Amino acid sequence: MGHPPTLRFAAHLLLQNKGKILLQRRFNTGYSDGKYGLVSGHVEKGEKLKAAMKRESLEEAGIKIREKDMEVVNVLHLIKEYEAVQVFLRVNKWQGKPTNMEPDKCDRLEWFPLDRLPSKMVPYVRYGLSQIKKGNFYSEYVEK
Repeated sequence: MGHPPTLRFAAHLLLQNKGKILLQRRFNTGYSDGKYGLVSGHVEKGEKLKAAMKRESLEEAGIKIREKDMEVVNVLHLIKEYEAVQVFLRVNKWQGKPTNMEPDKCDRLEWFPLDRLPSKMVPYVRYGLSQIKKGNFYSEYVEK
């Protein structure tokens, strides 16, 4: 038996409005730049998942969301050079207009129909969204 993995934990915001979801294009981050992903971020040590999502939503998109309005819709075990648990949270209500608050890390914030996602996406995010569409609560993705 090997050693247990060092695990990272992240929250992804599935913000839905009239059949569309909000995506941000990564820029100057060093990972998947030029590809779209969800408003997201790592859960910090001692921080609760929904509190992290609330914080990231405000930091990245300038919107306020309430923990009671968040619904976990997929838990994705990501395996790559490290391992991570990526939790997708759906929110249908928020305060404020989504705005790109981190132009140094994101160069576009756009709404896309769920059935017409952009071709360039962070691979595991595209996979997670496909699993949510299928109604799968748990999924696994090995990034090569």
